[in-house]
Amino acid sequence: MSYRAVSNNGFWRGSVGSGNSTVYAIGQCWETLNMSSCKTCLDTAASKIDSCLPSFQARVLSSGCYLRYADYQFYDSSTASTSSGDTIVLEIGNSLIKYIMAFSLSCCV
Repeated sequence: MSYRAVSNNGFWRGSVGSGNSTVYAIGQCWETLNMSSCKTCLDTAASKIDSCLPSFQARVLSSGCYLRYADYQFYDSSTASTSSGDTIVLEIGNSLIKYIMAFSLSCCV
């Protein structure tokens, strides 16, 4: 995922599997990160989220990026686009990100 996000201006969403075995994921880096820092942040978030497996969903909000996976499609395909230059609507707001800058949060469900 980190490679795909880095090659798409710091944003990626997608799924793997089919039917009841589908996993949906989203990864996004803050605009202030360069591509190298974005990849490092998402790789670190992925290693933290590994500890949540086999949970149905998990989220990691780090100082620089956000990573989430779930067994259901939690993003709206019509508003979240992976094309460069398009507007991306996420479930977390910029105001929340501004307050969580000094540490990382993880949540497994």
